[in-house]
Amino acid sequence: MSRTISFFAGIFCGAIVGAVAALLLTPESGENLQSRLRDEVTDMWESAQRVSQERRREMEERLQELRSGRAITID
Repeated sequence: MSRTISFFAGIFCGAIVGAVAALLLTPESGENLQSRLRDEVTDMWESAQRVSQERRREMEERLQELRSGRAITID
């Protein structure tokens, strides 16, 4: 499980660094840049929330399996 968390943390950090670098190096006006940055941050936030909700659902399902005594597989 820690490998999965590390993987997604790496993806998230890489996306942030890439987005900031692209925005800083683009030849756009300040208003356009702010708008793009706001949109990118909003998209990343929504994506992080979606992944978090999916992971929480998976963990709750596994917890229910443990409570019911059924065997589970660990990734």
